[in-house]
Amino acid sequence: MTARTRHTEEFRMKAPRLLEESRANHSSKTRAVASVAQSLGIASETLRRWRNKADRTDDAEDYARSASR
Repeated sequence: MTARTRHTEEFRMKAPRLLEESRANHSSKTRAVASVAQSLGIASETLRRWRNKADRTDDAEDYARSASR
């Protein structure tokens, strides 16, 4: 079994942004995830989970903003 690598919160926040920025350079979301994950030295599934978490956080913030109007 391999040791778990701990990444900083800043790294976890930047990775999905890098994915979004590089999406236009790839033919599919899957290829984009694989490419960015490889360049960051993390597993594709890890990047997918971080992206999904960031999406849920963004959705919750958008909802809170619209509800306060």
